[in-house]
Amino acid sequence: MKAFFFAPESPRPLALMRMAVGLIFLYDAAARWPYAVELYSSDGSPMPLFPQTAYSGTFFEPVAVGAAWTVVLHSLLLFALLTVTLGWRTRTSLWIAVALTVWMGLLDHAGTFKKYSVIGMHLMVLLSFSGCGAVWSIDRLLRSKGRLFVMLSPAWPRRLIQLLFVSIYFGAALTKIRLPDFANGDLLMFSLLDDQWGGGRWGLWFSTQPRLLILASIATVLFELAFPLLVWSSRLRLPMLVLAALFHIVLGVTMSLGIFSPVMLAALLAFISERDLSRGRALAIRFSRAESWTDFAAVNRTDCDLSHPNGRAARFRRRPVLRSRVLYLLIGGLWVAGGWAIQRVSDPYGVFGTPMPTEFHQMDEATVEKILADRSLSYQDYFHRIEIGSRLSSDGTHAFGERKRFQRGMTLFACARLIQKHPALDLEWLLIRSDGEEAHYSHRLDGASSHATVGFALTDAEQTPPGRYQLVLRAAASLLLEANQDDIEIWSRSFELVE
Repeated sequence: MKAFFFAPESPRPLALMRMAVGLIFLYDAAARWPYAVELYSSDGSPMPLFPQTAYSGTFFEPVAVGAAWTVVLHSLLLFALLTVTLGWRTRTSLWIAVALTVWMGLLDHAGTFKKYSVIGMHLMVLLSFSGCGAVWSIDRLLRSKGRLFVMLSPAWPRRLIQLLFVSIYFGAALTKIRLPDFANGDLLMFSLLDDQWGGGRWGLWFSTQPRLLILASIATVLFELAFPLLVWSSRLRLPMLVLAALFHIVLGVTMSLGIFSPVMLAALLAFISERDLSRGRALAIRFSRAESWTDFAAVNRTDCDLSHPNGRAARFRRRPVLRSRVLYLLIGGLWVAGGWAIQRVSDPYGVFGTPMPTEFHQMDEATVEKILADRSLSYQDYFHRIEIGSRLSSDGTHAFGERKRFQRGMTLFACARLIQKHPALDLEWLLIRSDGEEAHYSHRLDGASSHATVGFALTDAEQTPPGRYQLVLRAAASLLLEANQDDIEIWSRSFELVE
């Protein structure tokens, strides 16, 4: 256990994570920078995680400052994330980034304070106690004085990041197991259809594949249970990392999760070892035709040589840091001042003195009529999918088996999956023979029901002779049999019955 947490190791894997995390959160913060006044300042409309009206005297209650100070702090956050990526005053930059990320996140619970922001803050805190700035960084260039060796760092920050990662997987698996609608694919389906979590092209296509949804739901739980156990095996580590990377790439493509997938991919770098980086460098040298790779490899063979007798105890003379600190403060101040000046000149919210238009122009009558025009709602909008088959799942939410050709003795099952929320509906299933004879089954579906199923036994040769059949579903808020069927017909499907 002592060797597991405190053995000296190369800082390269965490240096890669530092650059990845810095870039990801720099992109996320830069996307919100134009709206900092609205999201975080007292002149905007912040949505704090612990509002004073609901949690009086809460210790974590954030204080929204004025527009000018908000722009200054948010610009400072961008500078800190940029210097984290570059590795300049790495530890100081990480602490500034964590403090400001927490502050801004608590002021905008709706849009900023998400699961990935909590994970990212943990990563940055643990990175601040590591040697992630000792290589591939400005700090390295300023302090090395041309030396090729870097100090090794203890393993415990990387180990804690690994434990954090596997605990996220394990907790997610336990949560999914407790949800009754996850195993049958319904939770995943509605998440893909949701405007906030889904809505993408591939996600919408995926939501129409019920069998793939079931397979993906079960595979997700199994993978999240298996990864925390198998990733520690030296033989299975790389395959599990590849599966985890593919898992988060698919999540990022099919669902709208913000920067969650990139953050988790960056956290996976905690499981990369120096040996893996050496193998990757060797492959790059083998397949690259650029001569610069040879020089890069020659430098890196001695840059962090774990077998070198002085690798752990090497101490280098630190060059004076006063110049670096002054330059850091100077460039940071210029960066913040520039951000404040840009916001002041543009002043999209009028908080810096720019006059804002206060008059509203009246719309013409044609536009008003177009907006307020009564649009009839189709009852088809309440149905997500309708399936037929020779078998029905235990929970009644899926139909499997034969779909187009049924044999004597089978039962035709039909399952309709509805979108929540929907009004109370009267459903009517019609089984129509080729000679026009019909079999009806009607029932009322309350607003809380998520699915409706029906079964027709194809056993009686007189009532259900061989031939072509059509199954029709009709629905309305108040089903009137004398109404026009075209107005309330939801779905129809034909099939063949053979002896």
